[in-house]
Amino acid sequence: DGLYNIKFDTTQNLTLTFDATFKNGQTRSNYDYLSQRGAGSMISTNTRDVINNTNGKIFDVSAFYTKKFKKKGRTFSLSLTENVNQADAHGFLKYNQNFFNDAGVSDSTALTDQFKTSKTNSAVLTTNATYTEPLAKDFSLIVNYAFKTSHGTSDQRSFNQSVPGDYNVQVDSLSNDYRLNEI
Repeated sequence: DGLYNIKFDTTQNLTLTFDATFKNGQTRSNYDYLSQRGAGSMISTNTRDVINNTNGKIFDVSAFYTKKFKKKGRTFSLSLTENVNQADAHGFLKYNQNFFNDAGVSDSTALTDQFKTSKTNSAVLTTNATYTEPLAKDFSLIVNYAFKTSHGTSDQRSFNQSVPGDYNVQVDSLSNDYRLNEI
């Protein structure tokens, strides 16, 4: 984190701020479920284990310039802000569900064992310029212009195993790759 202020003279000022955050984490969640009929016989049981490792970076930078002119009330200001966010995650989803018939006997099983990856990036640039012109003692004209542009990507993939321990079969219905460019 940082703040730097430059005073060029009595009429001009520039303030610079910056911030950086680095994140690393690991989460593990375990879930056990049991579904029963009204009479108490089982419908299904399932166990889910989710493991995720994450890394992230966040950068924020801004500049704010102000200028006061000789004429009282006449001012100009300009602000620029850039935000960058990057995240990378990978982990496993292991899911085991057993189904039971009306007699309470296990009749089928559904297994999921997937490796998942996620990469997201975003960058947002925001600018704002303001000019103030006094027209009378209690009346001013203010002209303001703002511009913002956003760019982002999100690439999320799910993989099944081709052989035990080798997660290389992409599951297209659970994978996506999005791009955003907005002005």
